Amino acid sequence: MRFWAGLLFLLAVNATAAEIVLELRKEASVRGPMVTIEELVVMDASHAALAATPVGRAPLAGQSALRSRQELADVLARQPGWRGKQVEWRGAEAVRVRTEAVALPGERLVAEAERYLREHFGSRYARLEAAPAAEVPEVAVPVGDLALQVRPLPNARLPGRVALWIDVLAGGAVQRSIVVPMRISAWQEVLVARGPLAEGAGIGQGEVEVKLERVEAIGDEPAEPDALQRNGRLRHAVSAGQVLLRKDLAPANAVLRGDRVRLVAGRPGMQVEVGAVAEADALVGQTIAVRPANGGGVVMARVTGLGEVRLDER
Repeated sequence: MRFWAGLLFLLAVNATAAEIVLELRKEASVRGPMVTIEELVVMDASHAALAATPVGRAPLAGQSALRSRQELADVLARQPGWRGKQVEWRGAEAVRVRTEAVALPGERLVAEAERYLREHFGSRYARLEAAPAAEVPEVAVPVGDLALQVRPLPNARLPGRVALWIDVLAGGAVQRSIVVPMRISAWQEVLVARGPLAEGAGIGQGEVEVKLERVEAIGDEPAEPDALQRNGRLRHAVSAGQVLLRKDLAPANAVLRGDRVRLVAGRPGMQVEVGAVAEADALVGQTIAVRPANGGGVVMARVTGLGEVRLDER
């Protein structure tokens, strides 16, 4: 009889030792991006190793969420450290969880937007100015170490106005995302036509000049000033004062649609040459359609030099 009484006593002691009492608070204030069990309950210090068990993400800064006993019990039941342990719940039936918040000034968001624009686009321009296009209000963010991360802009050039998304991170997790509208003013050295220029015209100091112009409203890449040294040609007519774009210029030895070219056929020593008109733009080495001046249908010819194409014999 004493044996059985002793065994029952030991079992009772072990059961009591294995039991964990959790007293759920009615309200809890948290700081980090993840909520731990110790922030929501009162528990015995002997179970300190389990206190840091995460039980879910914290609400957004300045917001709250209600977590019930059953929700928390289900989460703990899946945690390795809690398996096989008898948990007794006391206190509230549910806890209101709030994330502590501080105000992040709009000026800091604007400063981060300006830094990003200058760092990633400043070298493209002779001068770049950026300012908020609208008032940026302060936002509520979690207490603690925060990082701001600007989402990259997809365009290579800056338009006159951009909307930058800035993510606020805490503990490596995004807590808030704020859009910051920015107004852009950008200057760049560009080629400007001195007067009206016809399609196919060559580009030299007499036809264009290098000027410092605002370019944020230009929807494409301006031609580089060193195009003057490459003796480019215009793909189409431009008006006086117009900024030349990269797409407006072709290399000096390119063939443009409508150019009169020499169409060469045959082998060295046995060649025939006739005049023709190019039906499309092409660079040296490319094949285009040309129409012989003496009549007949369109033929395919390969551009071999300035004003010269060779019959594509197969």
